[in-house]
Amino acid sequence: MFRKWLSVIVLLTLLTSLFVSFPVQSADTKGDNVTYGLNSYEKGQEIIELRTETSKTTYLGNGKYQFQTGGAISHWKYDYKDGKEQWKETDLTFKDGRITEAPFTLEVNGLEVTMTSRKTGTIQTLTLDKIDGLTSVKASEWVYSNNTATWKDAALDTDVVLEVLPEGFRYKRILKSDKALLEAEYLQSKSVGTKDDIVLRVSARDADGIEVDVAKTVTASKIIESVDKTKDLSKIKYPIEIDPSPLIVGTSKDNAIYQAAATTNYGTITTIRVKDRTSNTIRSILETDISGIPAGQTLTSATRGLYYYGYSDGDPVGKTLLVYKLTRTDWVEIESTWNIYKADNNWSSAGGDYDSDGTPAAGSAIVPASAAWMSWDILAICQDAYTNGVAVEELIRCETEGLSSGYSETKFWSKEYSNAAYRPVLTIEYEAASSAPTVVTNPTINIEETTATASGNITATSANTTEQYFQFGTATGTYTDNVTTTENLGVGEMQFSLTGLTPGELYFGRAGAKIDGDIGWGDEVTWIQKPEPVTDFHSSDNGTSWIFLEWTNGSGMDLVGIRYDTGSAPSDNETGTQGYWGSDSSANITGLSDNTTYFFRVDTYATEGGLWSKADGDVTCSDTTDLLSSPTVITNAATLVEETTATMNGEITDYGNEYCTRGFEWGTATGVYGDSWSESPFGNGVYSYGASSLTKGEAYYYIATANNTAGDGSGVEQKFLTKPDLPTGINLTPGAGEIFIEWNPADGADKYMVRGSTSGYPANY
Repeated sequence: MFRKWLSVIVLLTLLTSLFVSFPVQSADTKGDNVTYGLNSYEKGQEIIELRTETSKTTYLGNGKYQFQTGGAISHWKYDYKDGKEQWKETDLTFKDGRITEAPFTLEVNGLEVTMTSRKTGTIQTLTLDKIDGLTSVKASEWVYSNNTATWKDAALDTDVVLEVLPEGFRYKRILKSDKALLEAEYLQSKSVGTKDDIVLRVSARDADGIEVDVAKTVTASKIIESVDKTKDLSKIKYPIEIDPSPLIVGTSKDNAIYQAAATTNYGTITTIRVKDRTSNTIRSILETDISGIPAGQTLTSATRGLYYYGYSDGDPVGKTLLVYKLTRTDWVEIESTWNIYKADNNWSSAGGDYDSDGTPAAGSAIVPASAAWMSWDILAICQDAYTNGVAVEELIRCETEGLSSGYSETKFWSKEYSNAAYRPVLTIEYEAASSAPTVVTNPTINIEETTATASGNITATSANTTEQYFQFGTATGTYTDNVTTTENLGVGEMQFSLTGLTPGELYFGRAGAKIDGDIGWGDEVTWIQKPEPVTDFHSSDNGTSWIFLEWTNGSGMDLVGIRYDTGSAPSDNETGTQGYWGSDSSANITGLSDNTTYFFRVDTYATEGGLWSKADGDVTCSDTTDLLSSPTVITNAATLVEETTATMNGEITDYGNEYCTRGFEWGTATGVYGDSWSESPFGNGVYSYGASSLTKGEAYYYIATANNTAGDGSGVEQKFLTKPDLPTGINLTPGAGEIFIEWNPADGADKYMVRGSTSGYPANY
């Protein structure tokens, strides 16, 4: 027997292509971002609003969608009668011995397992009572891991495992060798709710997933199951899994019908298969609910996927398998056989009724060389079902039926297979057909600091709209806020009051309107809120040609502009003279005339994305520049006069309201000043300058000076005399009643004075 599998990497690649759930979107536009209802979706996201019990729908971009179903139940609700409650993802993880986020609740109490259908309230209880006639002991402790609970070594070479599936659970015995006990007895009870939607299936499979025959007796209160001892067990590969499985009946079906077992039903086993041997033909039939596709769509592709895992008899590689439309819609999965489609109802032709003339066109696929996904293009079959509002019905058969040699039995996993990733899948892509109205988004008006008025026009519609929307946010294409009105409105204008906005913020928004679940959206518009105006605008200092202004910036401000004029403040932000443009909170306005009153106006702006918005109100202040005059200066007496240095002193007593250049002028003749020194800028105050390289014993004349743009000022002339050098070479010659004194002349000395004393040197001259 053929058994092959792909490497992990290749297998994961295949699964990605067929089973990865791409999140969906519903299209009101043809792009990578769309809106369904009030929810916005990106390309590749699931549209939750289109989820069904067994399917997901994904937005593919450009107004296209992907509907995908594996046939088995995969979602659930708290209240199945509530049409507004959204289907939820199933979580099959045990929590405190219970499953609560599934189409059922499941509770483990010792060896008793109770499952309650959320949809109908039907309750099924199974209790492992005996293994091969021996009363079961109570499991000392289940070991829980994700969706399984394991009781190791429950009997000889036997483990017991509870495996939770999306549609129910398997109460499995794992027979690890031929020494394991083959038979088990379960107690069962069922309380039917609004409908009996739980079926009990008993099956077994070996280590390769090959079905093993089971002998079973099922009554209302008991199940006795065993590996069929009348069969040849020598070729079975251990371990064997055997279980009763309470499963909730879904909306989809699959079954294999056997010509050589024309009255036997195989609707509960984990495989479907096809075979092309004469008198021993096998075909498979499938039914898939596609009611999750909204009405009025255009189907563009449909692919049936089955996982080919192995074969028996000859290798089917290269053979063609065909998919036809099954013409029966009322066949019963657990009753149908080669001869009948349900109890007491024969097929028109044994082996299933199907459109063999190729209307709609059949799909075909070639069997690969090893285990892999196989896919059939069945767009025509799905389009026919969609047009007629029924489920997709399929019959799969070998093109080469009737062979007496070279025949093959090709095997696929069915929807009952425990690993949902390998179950049959139907993928349909379609383009949205929308009844949405045509909407134009108008420019936003009445924009203030925290409020604005948005509007749109419905320009074309097939009926009156029932809801109108304006979505907006602070990033393009991302709308975090929504305003909704519920008027019965046809062609015309819609208005929306926006409040609680942020001053100076750039917003993006669009208007929309809904008909029958379809929303038409206008193009996006942008606007920017007004910033709050500055406060505490005032003059804090001034001079003859400048005035220093300060203020507190308002919320949302990016820039402020200051304009000024004489007589009165500028009437708007374009008149007068611009004095400042920037984002600070103070400015020195220069270049003004002295002794003049100026009136200032400040305007506050917000800017982003090329848009501008100005705050309301006239914020003004005024101040007068100082009168400009020539400085007043005093010349003070020189100090620290030495042979060649002296310090000249002066004082500016009035700088004339403009900082001055101050200094000194000096020379050796009165009123004639050949030397000077200056520094700037300075206001009122005393100042000095230390002159050097002066001539010894020389008289100097100097004045203190100061000047500004209004003129010059100077003090009254002062005079100082530098010291001469001391004489050198002093020689005393005594005589009768006299002393003759001689010396070398001193530099800079004009006259000499000699004083003497008999009691010591004279103290001074």
